Parts: sequence; C-alpha cells; structure tokens
Amino acid sequence: MAAVTDATKSATPRREPPPDDGRMKLAVFDLDGTITRRDSFVAFLWSWFKSHPGRWPHTPRLVAMAGVHKFGWRDNSWLKQRYLHVILGGVDRERIAAHTATFLDGWLDRNVRPGAREELRRQREQGSRLVLLTASIDVYAEEIGRRLGFDAVIATKVAWSSEGTLTGELASANCERAEKVTRLEQYLAEEVDRPREGIFATAYGDDVKDVPILDWADVGVAVGRRPKLHALAASKGYAIEQW
Repeated sequence: MAAVTDATKSATPRREPPPDDGRMKLAVFDLDGTITRRDSFVAFLWSWFKSHPGRWPHTPRLVAMAGVHKFGWRDNSWLKQRYLHVILGGVDRERIAAHTATFLDGWLDRNVRPGAREELRRQREQGSRLVLLTASIDVYAEEIGRRLGFDAVIATKVAWSSEGTLTGELASANCERAEKVTRLEQYLAEEVDRPREGIFATAYGDDVKDVPILDWADVGVAVGRRPKLHALAASKGYAIEQW
C-alpha cells in the first residue's frame, strides 16, 4: 500500500476535482451519522420489535444487555448479535426483505442528510466509484446502498441457518475500525484489481472509530461536530464537513 502522509492530505483541497492523473477515483462513505442523522441498526430493529408483540416479553433482557455493553463488559459485536438473536432470530429471508423495504420507504427519506445526498451527487458526477462502508448489517445496508446509487456496499454480514432463517450470529467480523480497511482492501483486490497507488480515495466518517479508514484515504473528511474527531482532524489534516 502506498503511504499517504498527513502533509499530502493537507495539500489536497477537497472541493477541487481529484487529480486527472489516471488514477481511479474512489469515494468511501460511512453510513450512520455520516449519511444518516440517526443510527440505522437501532431504528431497524425497533421497527420490527414494536410490531411483533410476541417479542415484547424479552424487553428486560434487552435492557440488561444494553447495560452490560454500556459498562464496557461486552463489545459492540456481542451486543449486535444478542439483539439480533432476541429480536430477529428465526425470521426467514423473505419476511426480513419485505420488512426492510417497508422500513426504508419512510425512514430513509426522513434521515438522509441533504448535504450527504449532495456530496454523493458531486462524487458521482466526478466519475468516482461510490462505496458504502458500514458496520450496519447487510440485510438492510445493501438496500440503502442500492437506493442511494452506490456501486458497492461493504457491511457486517449476518448468518443464516440452513432453513433460511436469521440465526442472530454474525457471518463476518463487525465492520468497524480497522476492519473497515481490511474489508475495503479485500473488495478492491477482488472486484477492482488495482494497486493502492492506482486509486485516489476520499473517505467520509463521523466518529473516531472511522480514523483508520480516514487515514487510509488520500483525503479524509470528518463529518459532523464531534469534538474528538475535530481535534484529530486538525492534527491529521482531514477536511471537515457539517451536513
């Protein structure tokens, strides 16, 4: 991988077109907090849970698991799997796909930031390959990517039973932090077949957990108003957007 220095990032004005030097233009977007105003995972699970009273008796378990996670006793992957198991465990692909379509019909328009839509349009007009790179689960992230016009979606994969029902386990590592870089590089090697030095990449994220992918890119863009990320943006030469 070609080294990308902070000085290089600072010297690349984000609003100017990418250099016309033969490199493939790549724009990588985080989802929650970057493109959307709200957390999509919680909203998706809640939309199913509230309309299926048979799952309501599990509410105390859900509250207890959230507390275990909040105190740092378990990580995000553990909580994600426990919530999936309790809320969607045993549900078949067809029902989840139908629920996904209904959920996104209303939720997506209300929660996609206008500035994010504009930035997607701008990158698309520049000829960039658009990649949605998110820790959100693939069962709905892929449909979000399709509706927003992404060329590829890289998300956390859920596991399915041999009968085609959701198990509640993950079929991949949780796609956050350094795992985002690993998954993106895997995608580029398998689907694009270009070396890192043949790509001009812009990456967008709203959280310090996105720092690995922002560092990997030629241009990192810190989205939003989180003080910790802004402090890092100043030291690392990220551009800042407040959509």
